[in-house]
Amino acid sequence: MIDNSSDMTFITTSGKKECMDLALTLFSYGIDCIPNFVERERKWGVIVCQTDERKSLHLLSLLKLEQKTELSNISDQSGLEGSISLKIFMNGIVLGWLAFLAFLFVVSPADDFQLNRLGILNTATINEAQYFRLITSICLHGDLQHLSLNLIFGFVFISLACWRHGTGIGLLFSLLSGIGANCVYCMYKFSSQHNWTSLGASGMIFGSLGLMASAKATNLGPNSKQLISLFRKHRSVIGVVSLFGLMGLNPASNWVAHLAGLLLGIVLSFFLEKSLARGNGYQNLVNIMSLIIFLIIVWASWALAVIYIS
Repeated sequence: MIDNSSDMTFITTSGKKECMDLALTLFSYGIDCIPNFVERERKWGVIVCQTDERKSLHLLSLLKLEQKTELSNISDQSGLEGSISLKIFMNGIVLGWLAFLAFLFVVSPADDFQLNRLGILNTATINEAQYFRLITSICLHGDLQHLSLNLIFGFVFISLACWRHGTGIGLLFSLLSGIGANCVYCMYKFSSQHNWTSLGASGMIFGSLGLMASAKATNLGPNSKQLISLFRKHRSVIGVVSLFGLMGLNPASNWVAHLAGLLLGIVLSFFLEKSLARGNGYQNLVNIMSLIIFLIIVWASWALAVIYIS
């Protein structure tokens, strides 16, 4: 209880919520206070004894700092997706990439440059060190069903990866996963005596699925219920692997590239989680630069294809 014989002081807060938060904080530190609203001045605040004023002001400053940090973290974690308009912009970028894939499929049967000949990945082209095809083959599809599945799942998974890490980062690292998946598939087929062909964005799409696997790691204490804690810690990985098992292990599909893309995406997701945590203030810049690098890689690979063939 506040000693009525003591001199009282009024500490002003920015609003009702901060007033109540401060009152709870003071009570938890054993400081008696009275939340109060001054009608004439339209101000919220707490009444404390003058002997507790200095400590109360210090706790108020810590409370304001904590609130500011929380708001900053929310803003940083959103990357380029800090507003509705930017989220729409993000989906527009993803849709633009998928529309580019659809455009290449539509024009490939009738184009003068024969896009499939320019960009497809197979035994002969790898033996001739045409490594740009590791990228161009991602943009090509064999038939309408192949394209349709990749457009549908690509929009879902790449969009989710972009929402988690940011537009540029999600696209760039999904593409890197797809390139890595093609590399793994080439090494897997290197000793094969048969001719092989690879095309499609499946490795990239499963890479974007893997990018959603990261979860903030927490150390398991010696007295923790380790099984439950381990499940909670890695629930994102468990969900991602379950989805892969449902969709990526079709024997008729390029399951090697699917698996490689998924694993590369998971590894990159944990790398991103740690790297971006150290540079929260630069995430918008990193996203913009990643988007530029993504566009340069795609453009440069097709430019090399045209130059090489011509």
